[in-house]
Amino acid sequence: MKNFFLAIFTFLLICNLDAQNRVELDINFEDQIASANCIQILENGFKSDLTKPTCQPNLITDQIAIPLDQIENFIAFSMTWDANTLERDAISVQYRFLTNNDTDTEWLEIPENGHYQEATMQKVSELVFASKESNYVQISLTINDLNAEIENFRMHFFDPGNTEKSNQHSVGNHVDKVLGCPCIQPEFEGRLDWCPNGSCLEHPEPAVTPVSHLIVHHSAGTNVSSDWSGVVRSIWDFHVNSNGWSDIGYNWLVDPNGVLYEGREDNILGAHFCGMNTATMGVCVLGDFTGQTATDMAKAKLVELLAWKSCDRNIDPLGTSNHSGSAGSLINIAGHRDGCATLCPGDMLYPDLPAIRDSVVSYIQANCTELAAPSNLTLEYTDQMRVRLRWEDNSEGEDGFSIERSTGTNDNFAQIITSIPNVMQFQDSGTDPDMTYFYRVRAFKGFTNSAYSNEEEIFTGIVSTNELKDTKIRLFPNPVSDVLYLEIDSKIAAFVNVEISDISGRIIQKIEKLDVNSGSYTQTINTENLETGVYVLTVSNQETKANYKFVKK
Repeated sequence: MKNFFLAIFTFLLICNLDAQNRVELDINFEDQIASANCIQILENGFKSDLTKPTCQPNLITDQIAIPLDQIENFIAFSMTWDANTLERDAISVQYRFLTNNDTDTEWLEIPENGHYQEATMQKVSELVFASKESNYVQISLTINDLNAEIENFRMHFFDPGNTEKSNQHSVGNHVDKVLGCPCIQPEFEGRLDWCPNGSCLEHPEPAVTPVSHLIVHHSAGTNVSSDWSGVVRSIWDFHVNSNGWSDIGYNWLVDPNGVLYEGREDNILGAHFCGMNTATMGVCVLGDFTGQTATDMAKAKLVELLAWKSCDRNIDPLGTSNHSGSAGSLINIAGHRDGCATLCPGDMLYPDLPAIRDSVVSYIQANCTELAAPSNLTLEYTDQMRVRLRWEDNSEGEDGFSIERSTGTNDNFAQIITSIPNVMQFQDSGTDPDMTYFYRVRAFKGFTNSAYSNEEEIFTGIVSTNELKDTKIRLFPNPVSDVLYLEIDSKIAAFVNVEISDISGRIIQKIEKLDVNSGSYTQTINTENLETGVYVLTVSNQETKANYKFVKK
């Protein structure tokens, strides 16, 4: 009979049930107590029985049926209650989820939510997760403050369902933002990626805040999940429907696989730093790091995010500065506990923060240099076996440019020279004929280097099928744009004929009876009107002829 009334009671108290399977359930302390010690039951709660001052007030509820249907993945669970005291931890709360076959499942502690607003009589527990196979939940409550009165104790159940990605919403990357430095914003899952049905609404009236401090949290929830987007949805539901906030409290969240999720948009005032959120960015590493460390992938993504934001806002990752939200001094990259009475981000992640700050500095130095890379590098093979390089200077305040060359292949680059600032060309006279060279350029300032320019290739000669007697011939540049130079070095006085034909043998251009006297002679050939492709230049005299291939760009 008791179970029948319990089922009816559970049914009547189901409220706020929606497509994502959310239920809030009040505990009736008159009917749902399995055991009680030194407790006085109130109309809508309980308090210590002060007539028994020598015992510890404690009560344990009945096993209460989980009021969710067809749970798809897991259960997200939290509790709220009202107390007549501003003190935290006026009561201690334990819980356990059971299946039909359970007889003695271990009790687990669930602390008050360290992210919730302090100095309030409404209390919120942490968010915890349970298996979808769970059938019942049981609560144990111990009063620590003997003068505390607890009322309106409510349990929140949420089934986030399985995440079905929408093809219409892909990973975002805010590369169009104007940044304080060229550090690239990490890719992230937008709201419609982690909440594809659009039910996780944004803050209706978001407020912009000038970020000066970056606050690291942990979610204090599960460390294992097959659906981290579902976990993010559960946190959104917890913050909105348990805490009563207007949106998820964090600006960013990072899962153990190194996937970044956008919470509140960038530079939007969050709800994560015990009422001192002004000028902060809150990033939550998903997991409980009380006794377990975060994954390397999560920490690497955290470093990438903090580096981008530090660079964007000109924040010193190793520094401490005034925080306008608390009107005091705060570490620029801080743990939640650095400003609030909480253990967040956990005893296994908080000690990693010094190394994370150092890694942020290293990341910025390696990836977020102030110097923009040169661009539009072009090459031209000129007379006297020189390669002329030209590029565009996109940096400001550089000390100069480093020119690097690789011979034969593009895997043996070495610096050949450095130039002074604002120079945008260089002639390399240290090349050999009939060789392939690769070039690249980058700016430098002190010990800091920009990224490299585009990489370009050039061939400094051509292959002949024959040589004219007592005559050396060179073509340059090759490939050619508008003007091809034919250099003839002859030991005898003679006349030569020149023909240009396409790869099929069709003659396109002729130059007859060039008067080549003993010594060096250079003929310019206009190739501006040639189409892009491979051509053959034939030089002949009365005795023999030689063929040379060249490429029109």
